[in-house]
Amino acid sequence: MNRMKISVPGIDPAYLNYETAKEHLYIRLCSPKENRDFLKNVPHTSVQDMEATYHLLLPGDGNGITSIIVDHEVFGHFNTVKCS
Repeated sequence: MNRMKISVPGIDPAYLNYETAKEHLYIRLCSPKENRDFLKNVPHTSVQDMEATYHLLLPGDGNGITSIIVDHEVFGHFNTVKCS
């Protein structure tokens, strides 16, 4: 399959490859009731009464955390099993 190249300004495209990204992935839990609209746009997994969303920790400048939300487009480029 020929995938369209995506880019995120200021982010190394290597992080859009699952083999590179997998060591930088982390999850965050959120309330499905309070985040209904947000959850429509991102892959997520039910964990009891919460929803787990996926995020990618990126190298930063040392002043806090630099991360992106793994949305459906990025997730699709990881070529993994699709979540909800």
